[in-house]
Amino acid sequence: MARLILQVFDVKLKKIKQRLQEIKEKGYTDIQISPIQSHCAHIWKWYRLYQPTGTSIGNSIGTEEDLRSLIKACDEMSMGIIVDVVLHHTTGCPLCNPVGSYNYLSNLVKKYIGRGNPSGRFICNDFGPRVDTSSSKHFESQLNFLQKLVDLGVAGFRFDAAKHIAPDYLARLLKSLKQGSKFLLCYSEALDGDPNLLNEYIWEGAPPMMVIDFTTVFRMIDALGLNGDLRSLQEYSTYPLRSIAMADCHDSKVGDSYHFGDDRDGILGISFLLGRGTAIPLVWDSFSNNPMVKAGAKFYHECHGLDVRFHWDCTANLMIIMRGDRGLFILNKSNDWIEWESLNLNGMRCGKYKELVFGFEITVGRGEDDGVWIQNWGNKGGFRVGPRQSLFLVHSG
Repeated sequence: MARLILQVFDVKLKKIKQRLQEIKEKGYTDIQISPIQSHCAHIWKWYRLYQPTGTSIGNSIGTEEDLRSLIKACDEMSMGIIVDVVLHHTTGCPLCNPVGSYNYLSNLVKKYIGRGNPSGRFICNDFGPRVDTSSSKHFESQLNFLQKLVDLGVAGFRFDAAKHIAPDYLARLLKSLKQGSKFLLCYSEALDGDPNLLNEYIWEGAPPMMVIDFTTVFRMIDALGLNGDLRSLQEYSTYPLRSIAMADCHDSKVGDSYHFGDDRDGILGISFLLGRGTAIPLVWDSFSNNPMVKAGAKFYHECHGLDVRFHWDCTANLMIIMRGDRGLFILNKSNDWIEWESLNLNGMRCGKYKELVFGFEITVGRGEDDGVWIQNWGNKGGFRVGPRQSLFLVHSG
């Protein structure tokens, strides 16, 4: 089964454990939890989780024992826990003195300061005191933290604010880990749309590093907007291959880093990623009960490994993706119904297809021109998709 990640944000580990059966039934193989490092005790908003005071395990979402228990329960269900880790900075709270190995106020690796990056790469001041990654003491502290999580049995890591951490430092940390029996899924948050920057955070090795594909995030925001064009997403259909694909996350839903037009745009965005299926999707938890997202997760697994072909009749408001010869994804971003007399589907199997959101069937067959056409759509002919709607159809016989 293909990996599919659910981001469960700022939720206590004991509550996540109670939901495991529900999460598994929705098709998720992994759960990304919030940072588990000790954090500032004087902040109770969500960003307290990103104000670490050290590298010990245990904070307001749970203890080390809670994490161990959750991982054990996941193992029994063939699921994995991915931990969001904060290595770039410590808390900036003046009431909370960092302790132990995090008792410092220093810059990042000095050699990177001269790279002249206006985006603030490696020299960002927005988070709090920055970890001095030139220090062997801090390297060992962070390595021991990651190693302890690996020994507990985590399935991978999300590296927060990786854009501000030198790629070779992250690579050195990962290569120094003694891996357990699990294949670690590791990915970096480089919140930037520059493909060249994102590519710096992708490498092979043991374990390899992937990257969250913000290039596609920003493209989706534009494409799904009022004056956007869905065809602009086609050139990013496989970029980057080693990526985590998402729409909304905590940075957009509770933070202020970027925003889709509304929740429906975010749901259409993750529907597109599930329908496209060329990267590992990361789904915001509150969207996981949406019928389109639930159907999309099923479609993602059904069509895993099949090739992706954008239909030749795509428009600014209508996207049609053919998955192999037996899967069909359709997205209408407009506020109006789109209705055509028929639709050519050359290259697709003839027979019946079941739609996974609403449960209706369509029939595909040969026309007089020997082409493959939709012959019946539900109880009628033609082709139709409702406003701001995604449909997922799979060959059923």
